[in-house]
Amino acid sequence: MFSQKKQSKRPSSGNPKNVSIQPRPTDRSLPPEGLSFLIRIDAVEYDDSQQVPRLLPQTGWWLPPNEPKAIRTLESSWYLWKNGDAVQAQAAALQLQLTLVSEHTVFYHEETGHLLANAYDARHMHRDDIAWQPLAFQHLDGMSRVAVPEDHPRLAAPGDSNTWLGQLLPPVYNWQPTRFNEAPPVSKGLCGQLSILVAMAAFSCPPSSIPTIMKSCFKAGNFWGRHNASTGRIAKTPRRGFVVSVYVDPTPANAGISSQDKIQAFENGVYGPLFK
Repeated sequence: MFSQKKQSKRPSSGNPKNVSIQPRPTDRSLPPEGLSFLIRIDAVEYDDSQQVPRLLPQTGWWLPPNEPKAIRTLESSWYLWKNGDAVQAQAAALQLQLTLVSEHTVFYHEETGHLLANAYDARHMHRDDIAWQPLAFQHLDGMSRVAVPEDHPRLAAPGDSNTWLGQLLPPVYNWQPTRFNEAPPVSKGLCGQLSILVAMAAFSCPPSSIPTIMKSCFKAGNFWGRHNASTGRIAKTPRRGFVVSVYVDPTPANAGISSQDKIQAFENGVYGPLFK
């Protein structure tokens, strides 16, 4: 199920007040004007007092819990993403009925360097038919669409560690040749299920830096604004993760502009990659 690669280096913590962001280019492409959606990020941790740790028999590696009560919520935050920019959402806007687009629970697996995900909120339900799985990718002619489940365990083309790859994804997901002397394809960027992409962004920094990263880095237009905060993918007890939910923007003025179909088209790369 998992790669044998293990990450052992523990980075230092970051200071959100000193986070600097790489400037965005001005010649970037954008999704349809007015496209917007709501994002809820719940920081969670594994509570081993509620479930005995689950271990893979062959390796002794930890597995995320399958008991909802063993996932404890630490804090929640809401964001409105519109026209390529994310701002923290006002509480009054969250009282409306919401339409779910995508939702994932994601934990960092320090033994392998993977991000393990389930396509539901694991705090409230358990499904025996859906196992925790490493992130995977659909290959779209050089563009990588991240999802679970998917066909490929690695990117469709080599990612540049100086752009989004080094911060959003552990190196275990980078492209590798499958045959001798295989020429690397040209990367056309990254798209995918927004709840996974947001979780990847949240894991790119310490929890205290997430509001800054969402506002300044999670942008449309083929560009991830690299930051200088330390990674959030660290060996930590208790194990930490995120439940991320993405909803249609309920604001009446955006009806039709921000439909579920258009948001899913954005996820599927119809308007190009989110990051390149």
